[in-house]
Amino acid sequence: MNDPSQESAKDKNTFKFCLQCPSANNCCVRVRHGLGEVESPPLLNGEERLIAAETGLDVSAFAEATAASVLAVKRGNNCCYFYKNGRCAIYAVRPFDCKIFPFDIIEHDDEFYWIVYLDLCPPEVGFSVKVGDFKAAKQFLRDANIRRADLAAFVRYGREVMAPHRYKLLEPVTLAH
Repeated sequence: MNDPSQESAKDKNTFKFCLQCPSANNCCVRVRHGLGEVESPPLLNGEERLIAAETGLDVSAFAEATAASVLAVKRGNNCCYFYKNGRCAIYAVRPFDCKIFPFDIIEHDDEFYWIVYLDLCPPEVGFSVKVGDFKAAKQFLRDANIRRADLAAFVRYGREVMAPHRYKLLEPVTLAH
């Protein structure tokens, strides 16, 4: 039986099109097994503390520094450390990278741009960019209160892994500072 508090947390922090997805909010696993490797998500400044508070774990138990100078979730059993019993164990406090998927941010000519991946959601979702969903992704970025240098590190971390996937350029990223 589903925990009602978990369901409301999912609904609040999920794009509407995700609620109808047969992957049941397991996009990271679907992408990894069906469409290629996806690295563990990077952690923006402060996300590690939220996750530690939620789980009671020390940050060193679930996160590690990467070659891109970014803190990222460790892998366990060849997948994300928090993928347990067929679901994300930290869905309500999952990292920004997970929250915005299938949207993402890339850098081109020293500018950041919002994109949406075109081939990563199941075809039966009938995915197309919805204005409300894109506004929600932008709100996740505002809530993260990320600095330009941190966003640059975030983009560098995912660049090689996600490069093979088709995407649509949406608009430039606007940072609060």
